[in-house]
This record gives sequence, C-alpha cells and structure tokens, in this order.
Amino acid sequence: MALIPSPNFQITHYKERKWVSTILEGCLDKRQAFNNWMERDILFAKQVKEECEHNKKLCIINDGSKTKEKIMDEIKEQFKLK
Repeated sequence: MALIPSPNFQITHYKERKWVSTILEGCLDKRQAFNNWMERDILFAKQVKEECEHNKKLCIINDGSKTKEKIMDEIKEQFKLK
C-alpha cells in the first residue's frame, strides 16, 4: 500500500513550505533547482504507483480532493483497522 501525491498537489504544497527556501539556498538557479526536485519526486511517485499496480497493491493518490479523514479511512480499511 502506498500514499503518493499527484504532481499538482505536490508542487502546490511544497511551494507553501517555509523550509524549501533553506534547502535551495545554495543553488544558483533556485527555480530550476526546485523544478528538478519536483520532477525527481514526481518520477519517484510514478514508479511507486507502477510497482503497486504490478504487485496488485493499493495506491492512494492524494490530489487534494479527499479530506484527511477520508484518506485515513481508506488506509484503516486496507489494514483492517476499522
């Protein structure tokens, strides 16, 4: 089971995190560095999704359309915690 962000969700929420500027502090082109970082993470999420599909495991994609409670309910159900 995996929980991954959609690309738009990931980028939108990372832009809001205060510590991102600290991570990019030493980069000459901060915009390009951020874009490279997001592209890497998006590709990683894509790989995780493909592995879940291949292994017939649940992969929840958080695109912001579900509440945290709804996502938690899906996770609890998957692990039979409900």
